[in-house]
Amino acid sequence: MKSKIFLVALAVLGSVLLLSSFDKTNEEEAAGKVTTLLITQDTLTNAEKDTILINSNIASLFTYCAQPVITQLSGTANVKVYLDQSCLSSGNTDWFTIDSTATLTNAAPRGILDGTDLLGYRYRLRFSGATGSTQSTVYNCTLRLKKKN
Repeated sequence: MKSKIFLVALAVLGSVLLLSSFDKTNEEEAAGKVTTLLITQDTLTNAEKDTILINSNIASLFTYCAQPVITQLSGTANVKVYLDQSCLSSGNTDWFTIDSTATLTNAAPRGILDGTDLLGYRYRLRFSGATGSTQSTVYNCTLRLKKKN
């Protein structure tokens, strides 16, 4: 009997802890410490490349997690996603790649970019179709930024 009560109490405690962790994320998002950006769906054709600016000035320290997903419409999907940073407030020649996914394909359509520190000033995501590929591929991406204290 005592072991049943203990197991029930343990299950209740686990549920409370799990639910409180969800509340913390919502509180952090409401306080502006967590930002979620949904990159809208677009299509890459063959070796096309798309560039999406994330923000004009992320001047604080952030952790990041981006989860790109592709869907093949036709051909053979072959897409790589890059996260670039710039330490300057303007210009187009000072971009450096700081992270990238493995190649996203029909068999592996999901990727992840994550890291502990964004130290630059501007950021962009690049979706790049492979040179010589024949594809029509839809992509979208969820990006979460969490401000460090």
